[in-house]
Amino acid sequence: MTEVMDEASSGEAGRVWILSDQRAREGAYEAVVQGLKGRGVDAELVSISEVLGTAAREALAGGAERLLRGIRVATRGHAGDEDFIGALRRARPDVLVLTSPRFVRALSVIESLTGVGAVQVGLVHEHVAASAWFAGSVHGFVVPDTRTAEAFEAEGAVADRVQVAGPVVRLQSLNAPERDATRSELGLSESLVVLVRAEHIDHATLEKLVFQCTLMDRQARVIFHHGGDGAVAATLRRAADQYGLAASMFGQVADLERYVVAADMVIAAGDDPYLADVMVCGTPALLLGTNEGADAEAEALQRRGLAGRVHDVLRLGSELDRFTEPQRLKDLREHLVEARDAQANTRVVDALIAALKSREAWRKPTTTDAPPAGEQAPVAGPFESIGRGGPAGDDRSKSATGPATSGATGAEKAGGEAAEKGALVVPPPRAKPQEPRATISAAEAREQLAQLILSERECERRLEELEKHQERWRGRLELAREWNEQDLEEEARAILRGYQDEAGPLVQELADIRRQKEKLKSAARGGAPQTGDEGGAGGSERSSQIEERFQRMEVDRDLKGLKDRIKRELGE
Repeated sequence: MTEVMDEASSGEAGRVWILSDQRAREGAYEAVVQGLKGRGVDAELVSISEVLGTAAREALAGGAERLLRGIRVATRGHAGDEDFIGALRRARPDVLVLTSPRFVRALSVIESLTGVGAVQVGLVHEHVAASAWFAGSVHGFVVPDTRTAEAFEAEGAVADRVQVAGPVVRLQSLNAPERDATRSELGLSESLVVLVRAEHIDHATLEKLVFQCTLMDRQARVIFHHGGDGAVAATLRRAADQYGLAASMFGQVADLERYVVAADMVIAAGDDPYLADVMVCGTPALLLGTNEGADAEAEALQRRGLAGRVHDVLRLGSELDRFTEPQRLKDLREHLVEARDAQANTRVVDALIAALKSREAWRKPTTTDAPPAGEQAPVAGPFESIGRGGPAGDDRSKSATGPATSGATGAEKAGGEAAEKGALVVPPPRAKPQEPRATISAAEAREQLAQLILSERECERRLEELEKHQERWRGRLELAREWNEQDLEEEARAILRGYQDEAGPLVQELADIRRQKEKLKSAARGGAPQTGDEGGAGGSERSSQIEERFQRMEVDRDLKGLKDRIKRELGE
């Protein structure tokens, strides 16, 4: 593992290609390209577009060469009309920077196909060592932190070819505006703002997410960013109207960092390509494990204290109540600010130049394994109001005209001055309905309730096992005390404490599941979930504490009775 330090060299010779198949991150990679050019490197961002449909499947089935010939790239002077092999033979780069492991296997045979012996470097923005990175012949890696570097080395990467730098972010995110002023400009200064990055969440999860937002105890303004994806926008409109969530949404904007900075928290998929920018803006993120890779990244960031993680979207409502506690948001925001590296892009540039200088030594692959042969909607003006959480007379036509101006009269007065200055006004927080009404069908409620019951049973089973272990080690602790075995007493106490610590999160998890069940039942019956910041959680927690204390007393009583019986049997 190599720590990348700032270098003040110039006039570096060589050509570097940064391969990108994620349009959402190309702004960040372009910043690295400009940094390389400033150091005298002939650098270029090469956009990859894969052939879609049957042709892509046939290319994959036919092997690496057919796949590579089926890829189109956009380079300087050739706007997407070259196949990858032809472009590589023409430009002959010294270093290929892979920003995704998707094409690692195919690129492992690139030298034999083209005669171009470019060094391949994986530029990793995730905090996990995905196995796909080791499916080919990547020579070195640039990873975001030392823990990720250790994970890559454990998978077989050569230590001195794993450099720590990044992840790269857009320059606009590094220079994000001041938070309070931005909130005032957007008309969000008086609200708890939840920003949802919807464009990278699948439609089924998105519908469940919309419903879970209606179960929040705290009042909040929920704003969805669909990024101009018409299908996502349609799903949001339908779900918000069906479940009665008064929310806002907006499409493509050039200054997304302003909205991220203004939000109190962001809900996103664990593999959202904009996630690094969210964290560098200092906004706490709650991550969804929408797939295996997303869940692994969410877990890694949670362990580092850089984000929250939702294990199950069906429990998002309860998790939001806990995650949006003011002190928790404040602590997480401060931790993100402390962890922020303003020189992340510069360090990545240094790492790539180091790889360029070492290209002759890096020619040998790090592994000896032989490789095997929606329709877009027009840009919508922020924000469009969706849902029917306001009065019944709200007009849909008013909410679809760009900035969200529908809502309560008080909100219009409060945002009037801001609107004159070009601020974006959003609807007021969701109001309680005057009459109970169902927000979820009985069939949907049964399906979600069944999943929660399975989770509840599994949690109860694990708690029962831990209770058995605790009882056993309480007995051993008492036995060690009676025999005056101090070393055994300390050992038993430490093991018992370990089982108790392990049970604590499970008790909290069980309480969350039960709270979520009650919210789900209430929503299915058409009633509003219980409100209050401390009611449900505090009551459940206190009840669990009381139950645990009584259980300990009962165990001690039973143990004492057993010892007395043994003494009687022995005639003592």
